[in-house]
Amino acid sequence: MRSSEDSTIDTSEVGGFGPRDIIAALRRRWWLIAILGVIGGLIAALVALSIPNRYEAIATIQIDPRKKTIVQLDAVLPDIAGDTPTIESQVEILHSRAIALQVIEALDLRNDPEFNPPSFLQNLRQRLPFLGLAPAPTNAAVRAEAVRSIETDRAARGVAGPPGNIGSAMPERDEMATAFAERLKTYRVRNSLIVELRYSARDPVKAARIANAIAEVYIRDQIEMKIRATGFASDLLEGKLGGLRKKVAEAEHRVARFKADNNIFDTGSELLSERQLSRLMEQTIVARNTTVEARARFDQLQEMLRRGEGKNVGEVLQSHTVRMLKEQLGKATRREAELITKYGPRHPELIKARAELADVNEQLGREIDQIVANVKNEYKVAADRERQLDQSLNELKDQQSVSKEVSIKLRELERDAETSRRVLDAFLARYKQTTETQDLHLPDARVVEKADIPNEPAAPKRKQIVMIGAFGGAGLGLAITFLLAFLATGLSRPEDVDTAIGVPHLASVPLLQRQSDGLSDPMLALRLVLAQPKGAFAQALDTLVQQLGQRGTASSPQVLLVGSSLPNEGKSVIAANLALLLASRGTRTLLIDADLRRSVLTQNLGIEHAPGLLDAISHGQDFEKVLLQDTASGLAVMPAGSGRVALSPVDVLEAPGFGQRLARLKAHFDMIIIDTPPLLPVVDGRILADYADQILLVAAWQRTPRELLRKAVALLGANSAKIAGLVINQVGPGATQASSYGKAGGRTAHPRRRAAA
Repeated sequence: MRSSEDSTIDTSEVGGFGPRDIIAALRRRWWLIAILGVIGGLIAALVALSIPNRYEAIATIQIDPRKKTIVQLDAVLPDIAGDTPTIESQVEILHSRAIALQVIEALDLRNDPEFNPPSFLQNLRQRLPFLGLAPAPTNAAVRAEAVRSIETDRAARGVAGPPGNIGSAMPERDEMATAFAERLKTYRVRNSLIVELRYSARDPVKAARIANAIAEVYIRDQIEMKIRATGFASDLLEGKLGGLRKKVAEAEHRVARFKADNNIFDTGSELLSERQLSRLMEQTIVARNTTVEARARFDQLQEMLRRGEGKNVGEVLQSHTVRMLKEQLGKATRREAELITKYGPRHPELIKARAELADVNEQLGREIDQIVANVKNEYKVAADRERQLDQSLNELKDQQSVSKEVSIKLRELERDAETSRRVLDAFLARYKQTTETQDLHLPDARVVEKADIPNEPAAPKRKQIVMIGAFGGAGLGLAITFLLAFLATGLSRPEDVDTAIGVPHLASVPLLQRQSDGLSDPMLALRLVLAQPKGAFAQALDTLVQQLGQRGTASSPQVLLVGSSLPNEGKSVIAANLALLLASRGTRTLLIDADLRRSVLTQNLGIEHAPGLLDAISHGQDFEKVLLQDTASGLAVMPAGSGRVALSPVDVLEAPGFGQRLARLKAHFDMIIIDTPPLLPVVDGRILADYADQILLVAAWQRTPRELLRKAVALLGANSAKIAGLVINQVGPGATQASSYGKAGGRTAHPRRRAAA
């Protein structure tokens, strides 16, 4: 017996979905996985065979970021860079709608049946010409008509096309371009400058032609883009030059009118008045220096004359005449000295020499006086010129201060005119460069390798499609199998019993599937352990008997209550066969049908008219009076009763003396097995639990919800401690039957009966 502590139910633990469940689910539904895999493979094969072959042509393009210079002039559009964003942008341009439309028009793909398949009505008309259907327009004709209607609508509303009026362009959808782009793939080869474009078509020659055409159109589009950009820039510059010329002319006219209005004259880059002022200032400075020098010379001469140093004036003034006279004076003086020494004071030669000396002195004095007079005159002239220049300078300064505002305004006008002239020169030079280099452009890419005609189709990959379909079908079957196993709310494994319900697992009883198992014969099902003593069912019941023996008390008789949470879980079959098995082994066994509402056990045994439990209670008889004996096995059976009693089942089970009468039966039997109604729908089983020594729960495999089992255990209240364990009944073929009671020393039963169909 289990203690009261062991009866505590942990409803928070739920059995997991482990490897054993996976293996069991696969063994049960392997046929579903196989069938879905075959179906998926067949469908994929049909699809693969219906897809036409597609050939893929490959062309290789190299992006060339190197600078390409024909002339030493800057281009409007510089060469592209070699960085990753630029290369990726070129890859997208190769895949653009603009390139696609140019290739479509160049190769006339709009009339190609592969790209412009006939509509349903066209196919119908071709196959059934007798219907007389009007020819349906092609997609190209529909698109052309749509474009014409758009242009007509623009003309009627007086709306010009783009880019004149922003937003006036009607959106268009070109199905042809969309279909074309779906067959094109562009890749950048790793981190290189190589771009690989792949185009697929049903015809290998067509695929190669289109791939090469895309590469050629891309190269040509690069050149045309540069030409268009250069032409657009030339037009912009030409339009701007007219305005700049007009602006420069107006600025120069304003400068000329301002000079004429203010009597301003200029020479070169300088105004005449400013040049006059500059020269006058230079002359004044020179005059002042000259005056200072002349005065200094004059003062020096006067000082020398005052000190009697007149003879040194010539040396100071560096006069050539004075130097000559001084030389003559020296010669005359030396001659006089020589004559005085040689002759006497009255010698004619001496008198002549003295006369000559006096004449030289007189000439020297007159020359010095003349020099002093000249210096004085120079000083006076310099002083007068200085005064005149100062006066003229002051007058010119007064005039210049008066015209200062005029000069500032003139400078402002001249700066404006000069700036405009420089801008005009820059624009004019750029315009000349742009117009002259408009046709001198090289592409930024080159075709490294043209596309060859492919020999083998690139698609469809029929083997892969079939394998994917087969694996997909098998995967779907596997998913369905796991989903069904995972969503099963019932018990699947012996381990789930203890973890999810909180009671031990005693045995797993296989499902009755064939006529020999009593599938359609209730009598045979109740006596199956005797009919098939070596079968899987009997082996499972033998395991149950051993487990009950380990959990019971051999020294006293036992009352075993066999119940279930819901109807139709096979508890009556388990109770009857368990009682027969015990009786056949010599155990004095009594089987009581306590299901007073349906009496399934009594009816299946064919003793529904015999007196039973209801009759004994209603007439106050002992239970021994209503017992029946099975001569084959020695099993005693108490039927439910004849059913002609007015008492309700609850009144019968709660009648006074019920417990004493049941206790007296223990003196005659070693095991009393009571088949009760389900525990959840009615209260009968819970009442009988008070009289039981052990309770055996029966649950249908993968059908009885775990929550209801836990609820049934909880409704037993204190009697839940009497629960010996649970039997998983109606276990399907292929399921893992390993019981968890091996921990208690029991043995494992493995029912191996296969399903008939």
